[in-house]
Amino acid sequence: MNELKEKTFASILELDTKSKIEIFRILKRHASDEETIEWYDQVLTRLKNNQDLVPA
Repeated sequence: MNELKEKTFASILELDTKSKIEIFRILKRHASDEETIEWYDQVLTRLKNNQDLVPA
């Protein structure tokens, strides 16, 4: 399952910023726990500020 998640995340990274934002908004909407929702909020903030998703 983790391999699938990693491949999916890698595919998302290849998309344009607008598409990434839409995907992460959808994922956040369907998240069930507060920790995951907070993580999606952080990702969305980074995308909106044109920052890398994965900090160096």
